[in-house]
Amino acid sequence: MLDQIDTMDLCSLLGNSLDNAIEAVSKIPDPEKRLIDLRITQKENLVIYNIRNYTEAQPKLENGALPESTKKDTSRPHGYGLRSIEQIAKRYNATTNLSVKNNWFSLTVMFVS
Repeated sequence: MLDQIDTMDLCSLLGNSLDNAIEAVSKIPDPEKRLIDLRITQKENLVIYNIRNYTEAQPKLENGALPESTKKDTSRPHGYGLRSIEQIAKRYNATTNLSVKNNWFSLTVMFVS
């Protein structure tokens, strides 16, 4: 379903979104709540990439701003994963949406196929 996306862009989309989800759930003390759900579906002419992770720390999503990085290591730059995903979406005329609802953080990218 994502054949139209360059391999490097696809690796960046998957890698960045999975890294973020894994980092978020690794902070949850209860292993039973360390949940990640990744789905790629097609509805008519849209390919929908959706990754969700359970969260106990509700990130603030205000005015379309990306959530701040929570990484403690300041020796390396952080916070570029979601920016990279947004750039990939732009390159393919896709839309991105971030949301938090009922303790689930969700990233959705919708590509026109």
